Amino acid sequence: MEKRNFIGIVIISVFIAIPLQSGNSWPVVHAAKNTSAVELLGLVTVSGYGNTLAMSSGPGDNRSRDSGAADSPRLVLSEELGENEGSIDGDEVFGGCGNLHLFFSIMQLYKSNLYKTKYDKEDVWATYLTPGVWAAIPGSCERIVEVVTASATPGGLVVSPFYPKTNRKYQGFLLYSPQAEIYYGKSDENMVSHRADAYFRYQTMNKFSFRVLDQFKYSHDSVSSRALTIDDRYKNNLFNAVGTYDPTAKLGLRLDYSNFYLNYDDSENSRADRMDNSFSSYAYFKFSSKTSIFANFEYTDLHYENIDSDSEEYRYYAGFRWEITDKTSGQLKGGYGKRSYEQPGLKDADSWVAELQLQYNFSHRTNIVLNAYRRYDEPIGEIVNKDDVEGSVTKYILTNFVGLAVNYDLTSKLHLNLDATVFYDEYKDEEGFSSQKERNDWEYGISPSVKYEFRDWMAFSFTYVYTRRDSNYSEYDFDDHTLVLRGSIYQ
Repeated sequence: MEKRNFIGIVIISVFIAIPLQSGNSWPVVHAAKNTSAVELLGLVTVSGYGNTLAMSSGPGDNRSRDSGAADSPRLVLSEELGENEGSIDGDEVFGGCGNLHLFFSIMQLYKSNLYKTKYDKEDVWATYLTPGVWAAIPGSCERIVEVVTASATPGGLVVSPFYPKTNRKYQGFLLYSPQAEIYYGKSDENMVSHRADAYFRYQTMNKFSFRVLDQFKYSHDSVSSRALTIDDRYKNNLFNAVGTYDPTAKLGLRLDYSNFYLNYDDSENSRADRMDNSFSSYAYFKFSSKTSIFANFEYTDLHYENIDSDSEEYRYYAGFRWEITDKTSGQLKGGYGKRSYEQPGLKDADSWVAELQLQYNFSHRTNIVLNAYRRYDEPIGEIVNKDDVEGSVTKYILTNFVGLAVNYDLTSKLHLNLDATVFYDEYKDEEGFSSQKERNDWEYGISPSVKYEFRDWMAFSFTYVYTRRDSNYSEYDFDDHTLVLRGSIYQ
């Protein structure tokens, strides 16, 4: 049977580390499992994250490693504890600080196991072409904001959103980037994806700020036990609004709302169509400009259009944020998560949940970034046993992740990077409905890369990615070797 529509062929990123500018800014690290190469590559080429993007194929389900720029939509942003402006500093810094910026990237890759199978592996050569344009008002040298979404994440945003502080009264940002995927000898896999972002921020002089963001994507999932022979192309849209208010110098309040809509082209994928509405609130107490504690409540209503799997998710966190010295900065939060189902026959679920984001600078040339989380993911139609589809009922996936990136600047132009990631996925079934034992997957990735900046407007990079999955259902085991050569120009 022909296998089709593999989205995350090239670097399906399992780990995105986004270091911000030096100074008072602090890093955001994101682990994206099941994020399609289209989206992650779009992220790489659009933002130029070369050295800090660990490239590896996803776990074979369309969740945060392989389904769109990061399965499950969550914003990848950072909020300064200090007062200076912060912005994403990807590995491509655009020349000039005007309003309009253009970029183009071409990527050539080889993949040893396109369909992530244990036996009968099929290799492939492919080319990705990614033009794009972004505009900022007022003008900016760097991208104002970066958004990573993933179909499997409740609410759509991959990591908890934090925005950079700024002294500007307002800021607007627009981006559009198509991407052409060309697979040699496998023309059925060819596709052109599209991504469009819009962002606006306004803040008054009385410590109130308001931000709105919208992202539209047309893309497709990575190959998985579900998406082997069907059209897995989809459209999704994320709308996010954030209001903040600082009643005193020590106390900060924040309220978020987001709407995420997911719709697949093919009717065979319609069971995954859904709309999520999410609300979250934060209360911060600042010990100093460098440290703060916070309480965070998150609520997501997940509504499926064609199946009876609607649920509500509640998450309660307490956390600590720090930027104590120039060497270390980060955030740690942990708490309790509960999921309740509308269908009476499905039992509620609860577990502890947590997120860790940490950066440590050994010197001006060397730094490490550590990310870890534990959370619920949507199965998006994923099955436990493809030989017994009717007996495979997965309510949700409890995902555990740890990722480490080591970055070293050999010279001002030559940059080295090593990323390592580990995922442990627990497929939670409904007792009495599923006749299968619970599926558990371990997935490992390691990715060294080198990047050379020939000019201020041109760079080349080479990346090797090794990915391996070990499952208690051995038919889902696989390993893969990926080689990626990328050239980028930007203005």
